[in-house]
Amino acid sequence: MPTLPEESSIPASTPLVNSELQQALQTVVQNLLAPALGGATQSKQVFFACPDPDETDKQGAKSYYAFGRIVSRQIDPFTKVDAIVNFGVLHDGKDSDSDTDDGGEQLCIRDQRLLEGWETLCRIIPSFKTSMLALSKERRLRKQACQAIQDGVNAVRTDDRSTLKDGILDCLLLDKNTPLSPPIARKSKVKAGRGFCHPATAALLSPIKYPVTDKNLDALRERKLPVTAAMLPRFLYPDNHIFDADDVENDVLRGHVLYRSAKMIFQGPSTAHDEPGAHRGQGGNAALCGLTSMTPMTIAYVAVQVRHALSNQSSWSNTDGTFNYMEFFWNLVDLFEDEESSKEIINFYNHHVFGTDAGANTSDPFEKPVEDDYEILKRQRAAKRARTNP
Repeated sequence: MPTLPEESSIPASTPLVNSELQQALQTVVQNLLAPALGGATQSKQVFFACPDPDETDKQGAKSYYAFGRIVSRQIDPFTKVDAIVNFGVLHDGKDSDSDTDDGGEQLCIRDQRLLEGWETLCRIIPSFKTSMLALSKERRLRKQACQAIQDGVNAVRTDDRSTLKDGILDCLLLDKNTPLSPPIARKSKVKAGRGFCHPATAALLSPIKYPVTDKNLDALRERKLPVTAAMLPRFLYPDNHIFDADDVENDVLRGHVLYRSAKMIFQGPSTAHDEPGAHRGQGGNAALCGLTSMTPMTIAYVAVQVRHALSNQSSWSNTDGTFNYMEFFWNLVDLFEDEESSKEIINFYNHHVFGTDAGANTSDPFEKPVEDDYEILKRQRAAKRARTNP
């Protein structure tokens, strides 16, 4: 992956004299310095001017920290924001310095993912691309802005972990009224009773290809059977799903624990068992983030949080034994490469999280022309008049 040294390798001829970039640089520098001048109470709040008055906070600007909270569930949760921005600045800076079009650069998979994260940040945060390019030679200031975004990302990840830590216990069984046996302790700092130590969580964590038998559960607990990110866990599938080695795709990502957890994260902790689209307050986290549809990234993010909540890990980690969470995340995102299957899965989640009708019928509701009731009325009215006035 290309790296950006302390002094950017972008040539001095880069047109930073452009008035738009000069203004962006001045604005960012002022806003980065504002917290230090404003006192310790704003230590995490790195502000910049926000052009949309509806998107401002009580201080008249939305902070990078606040935008970090917005983008947190829509980007790779395992790559630092600073790494994403460093790549984006170098990538776009190189493009702007080139006078020729080489037909498109071939990027490796890792760089493609970094570029996707960069484009997401630029799409969600106003003037972010211009501001970061203006800071191409100001590594320290750019790093400070990235850290503020990262703090927001980390805070949301912690919030979601807290939500699912106890909330998921009510979602383990398809029937919420069936008690867990044995029960799992709530409000506990440790999660020793979960993972492969409890039959319910062990069954959900086990790869779908392993039948749920006492022998297999014992082997999983004793780490005698492999569990890796290359193996699809059972919680991705509906309750009592029968694994078919010839049709592994059937019902994948339709597990009740998964979509209930998506509702808890995006619409509120108490909505897991409510009707599709139910939310608390003004619309839950989805409304706060301006999210109106689930995406491959948001679904994969929920799956990562569910997997961690089911495990006996008390703190966030990129791995759980031989299981790699980052690999798991990208494996799920890659499942959406097929357009038809992707549409069906996203419609399914939009139905449960947002209450859209598409979840009940995965075909496009507007694929067939909708009859105009007013035109029908007019035709019938004309027919009546024709009969009465021959």
